[in-house]
Amino acid sequence: MTRHQPIPLRPRGFSVVEAIVSIAIAATIVVAIGSLLQRINATRRASATRQMADAYAVESLELLASLKNAAFACRCSVDSCTATSCTRTSDHQSCPLLPDFTSCWTEFPAGLAELTPLRLSNTGGSWVLLAGPETIGVDLQFTRTLTIENLRRDVDGNISSTGTVDFNTKKITVTVSWMEGSAPKSLTLSQIVTGWKNL
Repeated sequence: MTRHQPIPLRPRGFSVVEAIVSIAIAATIVVAIGSLLQRINATRRASATRQMADAYAVESLELLASLKNAAFACRCSVDSCTATSCTRTSDHQSCPLLPDFTSCWTEFPAGLAELTPLRLSNTGGSWVLLAGPETIGVDLQFTRTLTIENLRRDVDGNISSTGTVDFNTKKITVTVSWMEGSAPKSLTLSQIVTGWKNL
């Protein structure tokens, strides 16, 4: 019996087609990773920008909450009062006094004859409300606007969309807007402040 010897196989190398397929797969992976990293970076930047906008909005709400009496109060101890009303001497705005109260809030902030739009400004070491929006941020990329609304109360004293205007209850709304690429973005926060304390 004769034995056949196995035919030796030649070692094979990469063919041109295999090389092209390998390069295409590697290129696809690199492009996908690059695209993913770009999206992650854009999301991170957008999140940081939104956090900054939120901080600017909260800053305004906190400042205005601490300045509410300076901005709106009319006090019988320093202003002109009758039994039923107080007139602030600095701008002649009046407000009705509640029974047994010696202070009340005026319709508009001190020195202003409108509620919106407003901005906070540090003038001479004191914060004051001025008319118009403001541009803020390191690159002045944000616009911050404050609006103040006198709320209404129903006959039971609850805040209502109808009823009597209550100058002692105000809704403060802060809107911070910016551009994210070519898309306009904005963030709005609101807070209700009251002149419940007799000053």
